[in-house]
Amino acid sequence: MASDDDPTFKVTVDPSLLTKIDMVWEIALESQVEEVINKSISFLVNCYLSVHDDLEDKRNDILQSINTRCFELIAANQSNPALIKRLVLVLQSVIKLSERKGTGGVQPHNAILKGEMLDRIIIRYMVKNKQSYYGTLKLDRSIVVKLYTSATVWDFKKEVSQMLGLSPKYIKLTLPDKEVIVDSQHGMTLEQLMLKNGDILTAEKLSIHEEISEAPLVDRVNRVLTTRATEIFSEWFDIYKNPKNGLMDAEHVARFIAGATK
Repeated sequence: MASDDDPTFKVTVDPSLLTKIDMVWEIALESQVEEVINKSISFLVNCYLSVHDDLEDKRNDILQSINTRCFELIAANQSNPALIKRLVLVLQSVIKLSERKGTGGVQPHNAILKGEMLDRIIIRYMVKNKQSYYGTLKLDRSIVVKLYTSATVWDFKKEVSQMLGLSPKYIKLTLPDKEVIVDSQHGMTLEQLMLKNGDILTAEKLSIHEEISEAPLVDRVNRVLTTRATEIFSEWFDIYKNPKNGLMDAEHVARFIAGATK
């Protein structure tokens, strides 16, 4: 099943304009039922984080708006420690979920300068060996990643994912010292991660059990793909197309099929 932290929706307007957003805030801050508290805080935060691509240029401002509201409420309720504690939980959830979705649009100061070019980071992509009874892994292919030491771990993860035809959400990266890169490291730079040329990392595709609601593919009235279906297929095309000619040739169609079935 899907985690409460993984929304199946996209907000298409500024969250402050949502009709029931004040009700969501009220439930998140005043509920006394533990399960409701956790779910409502996750839902509230995702209303600000899970925004549609059309709002990309406003993403940082929207993220800042939930932080600002929390701090304003903290300042106005100094005599209510229970409410302040709840608001701190909201802020913690903002940090946690924004790191899972990348860096929250924030870069460390040392990411401003390019730094040294790392042009020999080797990624060994391991997949399940279907011929093995014990479910062992086998090498599918190796790729070489080129990034500056100032790039964030999230930038690195996105680059590797795109080269392997995966989404960053479904990739597991293991460092040479066998440590697995975790979501809380997304804001770090490659220099802080102490990566160097010649390092060999392992990539695996994660199997995440999700409960995804069904949606129509076709607008049966107009006999065309729905807007959301068009967006998804276009995203797949951009991920798997041949970067040289911008087309889905036989080789890249095969890569799409391989990536979707492994």
